[in-house]
Amino acid sequence: MLHRRWVRSLVRGAGAVALTALVWPRLVAPYRCQIKRYTMPLRGIGEAFRGYRILHLTDLHTGRTRQTYLKRVIKQCMALKPDLIVMTGDLIHYHPHSPGLLAELLPLLKAPDGVLATLGNHDYNEYSSRYTGARSARRTIHRRLRALLAQSHVRLLLNQAICIKRGDDELWLVGIDDFWSPGFSPAAAFAQLPADAVGICLEHNPDALTQLRDFQWQWMLCGHSHGGQVNVPLLGPMYVPMQHRNWLSGMFKLAAVGGDVSALSIHRDEQRPASLLAIGREDRIMYVSCGLGYTAPFRMFAPPEAALFELLPL
Repeated sequence: MLHRRWVRSLVRGAGAVALTALVWPRLVAPYRCQIKRYTMPLRGIGEAFRGYRILHLTDLHTGRTRQTYLKRVIKQCMALKPDLIVMTGDLIHYHPHSPGLLAELLPLLKAPDGVLATLGNHDYNEYSSRYTGARSARRTIHRRLRALLAQSHVRLLLNQAICIKRGDDELWLVGIDDFWSPGFSPAAAFAQLPADAVGICLEHNPDALTQLRDFQWQWMLCGHSHGGQVNVPLLGPMYVPMQHRNWLSGMFKLAAVGGDVSALSIHRDEQRPASLLAIGREDRIMYVSCGLGYTAPFRMFAPPEAALFELLPL
């Protein structure tokens, strides 16, 4: 049978498919990072912030993700010259060597208005809501991470707000502690905002949207999901540490009336959100990133990403 041409073709084709299915998700896909660029429309923002660039990084999982890959991607992102860098959690993978490796990456992150960060569940060594507890903040590696950030140029926002000024114009960023953490307290964070503030919310877990609907923000930047990390055809995503499986990646509109959440369709080659009019109608946007790193070195139909947002006054 092997002497028949069609049998040889079938065997070669099956071998190629099998090799691709095994090699690409393991050795190639986890390191083919996409740097996406979007316009971020904001109501009430001053003209001084037109074109202001915010780089969003999340889920580095330092200590698990290949260090040379993280350094390469960060250098590529720095070439975009962001004005501000924000990181939304899972900075480390909670290995003893993770803080030391993160210390090698932090000096590479440079922006005129600095670097802001929030924490994720892996920064507390929490892998499920079943394991949350006050002892998380007392664990050795978590304390080492906090000390490292305190000694660096990174400003950690745990239920805190910070104002960036351009002349008389202001932009507020609000960092919320991880949704699974006992420290999660959006009320304390948003209480620091003036009544007319233009706010961008930074939170690791998209599930937190259920608790953040009534607060003062226009955009919410998240990670945590890894986009499902491994999306098997017909079976779907293999990695879903979330209650809302339909919020795995992309942009989602929180309607001003009714509070419904719906996905915004964005063309693959488009450089701005699909619907500027939606923002104009008082709707709000949640962006869920697939993140840079991984919990296991596999990716399938969920490429790693970084996102650069360019502000647009409305």
